Amino acid sequence: MNLIEGIQAECTRLRDVVIPQYEDPRLNGAGAFAIAMMRGEIAEGEASIASGDVVRMVRALATLKDSGR
Repeated sequence: MNLIEGIQAECTRLRDVVIPQYEDPRLNGAGAFAIAMMRGEIAEGEASIASGDVVRMVRALATLKDSGR
């Protein structure tokens, strides 16, 4: 797996697995801040790919891997 595939996989994990857990109605919106943070991290990951900046992509991947754990 290369750097771009890693970022895409982590973005998918957050979108499909982690964020839906925080959207659980039983939490009564308690996960809203965490969801906003994760969406920002996803946006940064995607922007890093678009920029082609390898250092930015490495940082984004590290942040995405830590997110939601």
